[in-house]
Amino acid sequence: MKNGNFKIKDASNDRKYFAMIPYFIVNHSCAYEQSLYLVMKRIASETGSCWASPQTIAKMMGVAPNTVRKYRKKLEQRGWIRKIGSRPIGRTNQITYEYEIVDLWKLNMNFYSKKRKGSPDESFQQKDESLQPMPEKGAPIGNKEKGIDEESLKKIYAHYADKINKSSRLTDGAKAKIKQRLKTYKEEELFKAINNFSESKWWMDNNAHQGVAWFFQNDERIDKLLNLKPSKKPEAESKYDQLEVLKD
Repeated sequence: MKNGNFKIKDASNDRKYFAMIPYFIVNHSCAYEQSLYLVMKRIASETGSCWASPQTIAKMMGVAPNTVRKYRKKLEQRGWIRKIGSRPIGRTNQITYEYEIVDLWKLNMNFYSKKRKGSPDESFQQKDESLQPMPEKGAPIGNKEKGIDEESLKKIYAHYADKINKSSRLTDGAKAKIKQRLKTYKEEELFKAINNFSESKWWMDNNAHQGVAWFFQNDERIDKLLNLKPSKKPEAESKYDQLEVLKD
């Protein structure tokens, strides 16, 4: 020991193999959100962050991968988890995202200390509004889901028809697919997926004929299209091609 300094290592192992969850999470979320938060918290407590794919988490929760994506987005919107990175899965075009669990202990303590003092205000407001419970209209109750704006559905279909396939019909099946994707993605995200598809020669040549229902078939397809890198043709090459056409 030098200058009175020493180091203590706690090897008692009494803090392993468990995760602590704030009451705030349990009392301001639905069962799916609680389950997802708990699984992500467990994974992050071991590695510092959660890299697990929706497929891996889905197996741990006993649900479909789309359910994981849907409620992961809700946890992001609440501000309870935060996306901090991404990386490709092997040699595929798929991407897995890294998440960290946001520190909610101050929010948790403030909320319940106010209640203990006799405050009846259940809608306690923190300065950082992103950490608040989502408005009741946006939160799921039982099996009820937030209604999908028909106007939004029509705009998405119109954008698809304009960019990809004007002859594709908006069938009941296609409507159902778009509505399902709107539960996971924002309108602008679906617009971006459509734009990325339309700017890719390979996708347009091979799949533009498939139709609306095919395009919005599942979240995996939208994820893939959102991560597409538009193929840009060099301007010089484009001019050269035009000259070749004129020669013919």
